[in-house]
Amino acid sequence: MEIAAFRLCNLSLGLQHQHSGHQCITPKGKHRNKAGGTHYSYTANRNCAVNAAIMSSEHGSVKSTMLSSILPVILDSKSHGALMRYIKDFKKRYSTWDHFLLTADANPDLAVLFILQSYASDKDAATFEVLRSSLDMIPWNPHAGMSNAPWRFAILDQRGLEHVYYTFLSKVGRRLMLVTFDRHPFWPSFLSKRSPSHYVYSTCWYVLTMLQLPVMDFFETWFKIDTDVAFLHKAPDLAAPMRCANGDRTSIFVYTLESKDPQSYVSTLGEWLAGALADESTRCRKPKDAFQCEFPQMCKQLGAVYVSNFIGGSFQFFQSPQLLLLAAMWGTFPRGIWKGYRWTDQQFWHL
Repeated sequence: MEIAAFRLCNLSLGLQHQHSGHQCITPKGKHRNKAGGTHYSYTANRNCAVNAAIMSSEHGSVKSTMLSSILPVILDSKSHGALMRYIKDFKKRYSTWDHFLLTADANPDLAVLFILQSYASDKDAATFEVLRSSLDMIPWNPHAGMSNAPWRFAILDQRGLEHVYYTFLSKVGRRLMLVTFDRHPFWPSFLSKRSPSHYVYSTCWYVLTMLQLPVMDFFETWFKIDTDVAFLHKAPDLAAPMRCANGDRTSIFVYTLESKDPQSYVSTLGEWLAGALADESTRCRKPKDAFQCEFPQMCKQLGAVYVSNFIGGSFQFFQSPQLLLLAAMWGTFPRGIWKGYRWTDQQFWHL
């Protein structure tokens, strides 16, 4: 798929649709962890060497830039009015992104995806216009170039649901920017009244929803940068630590800072982890196959986190069936994110 001077190719192996993600499957032991079943393993959902060749190849007679990294930014708030104010306030920091991050020389393979919280159609139109005008985004139509109306395309997910994206270019560096809408899910029945549901959802969206989006199949790496982050100088090449080298990937996760959350934030995290390990253990036929932490000391330090205001990861790992299974469990645990314990995504990445 080509948009403006950019090229997108499906880089995923599609394993998230072919494999349950369980380490052992019963009855009759149809599948068993080759490592012996005591520790988690994962199945890479990207072929590093093949994708490196795809990204370096020429395509057609017109020179185009192969995009392989994506920066999803979810814009959500407790009401439509609050969302409009939030976007306008983001303008102050975004101008530094436009000048120092979204540049052709530093991050040529990076695309941005804005996810707007959907309300009613008339409110969505207003949100769309405020985002476009606040960030000086340039609508792009492949049939008319820069125009008053962006191009609209759709991708179907495995359930046949249509995901619609609108295309823009950034003002300074002319980098590709996509815009889509998202609706809050039905809140679970065990949602705590003290839990700020919109905050929980927008922080955990990167775990619960982002990894499952069909558009992510077109990328090798993802990044999360909070909207209160500003750049003072030109950003480095963000994806460099996670690119293929000699047919293999040197890193699968990048972060800027480690920290420690208070016990009140993670008081039930050990319960979730023990439940996840126990659930996998019941699927294995032999008691010796019981799952446990590979690094017990780290599993005792549940308050340790990678501060998630500026992080990134490889879809090779984060779209593996095993990781996606854990992500689903993250959202359904009754005494977790929805109960006001202030679990966010940053506890998940550290596990």
